[in-house]
Amino acid sequence: MGQGLRNICLYLLVILFSASSQASSKADTYHELQNLKSDVRAAYAYALIVDKDGRAHSKRNDRINKIEKLLSKIDNLDHLGKNHKKTLSMAMRVYLRSAQNEAATYDVNLGSRTLSNGYSAYSELIEQIYASIQSIRLDSMIPIKTIDTFTLLDKIAEAIELHGERIIKTERVEQLTQNDLSNICSSIDQSFKKIAKYPDAQRTIKKASLKWGFIKSPICHLNKTSAPYTITHYGSLIADILKEYASSSLDKTI
Repeated sequence: MGQGLRNICLYLLVILFSASSQASSKADTYHELQNLKSDVRAAYAYALIVDKDGRAHSKRNDRINKIEKLLSKIDNLDHLGKNHKKTLSMAMRVYLRSAQNEAATYDVNLGSRTLSNGYSAYSELIEQIYASIQSIRLDSMIPIKTIDTFTLLDKIAEAIELHGERIIKTERVEQLTQNDLSNICSSIDQSFKKIAKYPDAQRTIKKASLKWGFIKSPICHLNKTSAPYTITHYGSLIADILKEYASSSLDKTI
């Protein structure tokens, strides 16, 4: 092999290594943001039902602690833009201040006060997380099956939130109809079928859909508001299953 050809091969290897490292870092950033979103949504769901089942209090605190740890990682997410880092960090601090105060002063007689005090901070943080995730998606090659999996996770999280809000009768669900719930649940079922078409997703879909089937009836029927803790807990188990698959898909692709 001539020196010129060796140099070309070496140059190509450097480019490939550099591209792989960059893609991996973007994938890591994307996954960290998805983990953050999942923990924030779970903390909110548990906070909604803490007045109905005291077991949700410790689960809510566990998620808040995870969110606080993720806050320290924001500055190390190299592929997240400076402005996104700033606004996301600020939204996380506002949310944590609100959520930690509610958790620390929780009393069964006073309730969690999540809806009266915490919804604004929660919704603002979720909005900033979505914006940050979108910025990564636009600037990297995230596998479509990973995106599909996190989309399903979001749909299930929304359905669980609505179940919790129906239990405590929030303003957001006053106009909710059975047709609305049926559409949400139909969309979840369609997403399961979509992901099931990926050859490596069979085991994941089997595990996740079994747990979804266990909680589907109360979530999808307007007049059923039973077992809030069980539904939220199973929702967290489904999220863990789907996140594991999404992470493995990300690793295999890059």
